[in-house]
Amino acid sequence: MKTKPKYIVIEDLNVIGMLKNKKLSKVIQEQSLREFRRQLDDASLNLRDYPIK
Repeated sequence: MKTKPKYIVIEDLNVIGMLKNKKLSKVIQEQSLREFRRQLDDASLNLRDYPIK
């Protein structure tokens, strides 16, 4: 792992498909993935060194 990465990569997840799985649905619904993405976007704008792709 590099100590100074050039960019941050976020994987798009098929959340709707995962919600159909009874074992995963409750856990996924409890996660605030959108809020995590928003905070990551804000942090990358503040740092300006790590654009999100």
